[in-house]
Amino acid sequence: MSLKLQIFLISSFFLIILSSFVVSGITINKIKYEIKNYSYVLSDALSSALILGSENVEDIIRNIPFGIIITDQNDSIKFFKNFKNYKNLNKIKERLKKKNQYAEIIYEGFKIGRVYYDEPKSIFYLSILPYVLMIIAIITLIIIIIALRNAQKYEEEKFYSTFAKGLAHQMGNPLSSLIANFELLKRGEDRFYEIENDLNKLSSILKRFSKIGSSIKLKPIYLKDTILSAYNNLKGKFQNELNLTIKGNCLIYGDFELLEWVFENFLKNSYEANSKNIIIEISSGKKFHIVDIIDDGNGISPSIKDKLFSKNITTKEKGWGIGLILSKRIIEMHKGSVRLIESKKGFTKFRIIFSSLKDNIYQEHQ
Repeated sequence: MSLKLQIFLISSFFLIILSSFVVSGITINKIKYEIKNYSYVLSDALSSALILGSENVEDIIRNIPFGIIITDQNDSIKFFKNFKNYKNLNKIKERLKKKNQYAEIIYEGFKIGRVYYDEPKSIFYLSILPYVLMIIAIITLIIIIIALRNAQKYEEEKFYSTFAKGLAHQMGNPLSSLIANFELLKRGEDRFYEIENDLNKLSSILKRFSKIGSSIKLKPIYLKDTILSAYNNLKGKFQNELNLTIKGNCLIYGDFELLEWVFENFLKNSYEANSKNIIIEISSGKKFHIVDIIDDGNGISPSIKDKLFSKNITTKEKGWGIGLILSKRIIEMHKGSVRLIESKKGFTKFRIIFSSLKDNIYQEHQ
């Protein structure tokens, strides 16, 4: 990989990381400022309520989303909200006092208490988010550099392009979702579960791509389990039903996650070709395992049949056309092969062949 490309990648990731820290810092300061102002407004509302009684105070603080402690003129705790650890309220109050996170409650010129306010959890999550993005960016950068260097041994510039486009395409949806959830988080909505899911998806994508172009550890796996796992991963994303039938099974030595990715690509392609049914037939011989993938979709245009596994071919508006290229790459890493047998409207058949000689595969990937 050229020095210029390395400098460009490092500079780009550094800019992303720096921007995330700046944006996060601005957002956190804005939230803190708004909460402080809110506490002053709250203290004004409480000045009369404390005189009238506890029922009025409870009405005012009922919908407050962050932790608050209300004290009297002697700074003794009278009310609190959103604190689970009741025994440590005095310690919490002293901590907030040292940080000046309180507002005086004034009634007719006399101080009758204080409102102590804690920072909402969203501030903590916003503060660690840049570090999470930094880790993801560093891991991604390392993976891209390693993968690009290893790719020179195989398909040179062709593989560079395919890998980079594949990574960008795969990471596009979870990153877009992460950014959207981050914006909703800034508005005060609880999006922590969704953000965690997005980060898990990114982690899974990075893990898969990290194995492309490097050696893999092969373990005994059943192909049927791999196919079912791929189907279950996608089932929730299918708006229309795709019926899967698996005939037969076999034990091979392979990488479960990478082969799962292969079958995800075939299942997605069948679904996007308007298939209603997909049949996967597995048969075994002394030297080979044969996997036939058959669907009843629209078929593949004759003009692109010969280019399916060699160029970035896609019929989707926003597709990169790298699914079958990466699938072929993974299958070849398992000393297998894949080809299109036949395709017409209502019938498309792909065939994958794996070696059943486990020692040949195992030794070459140690």
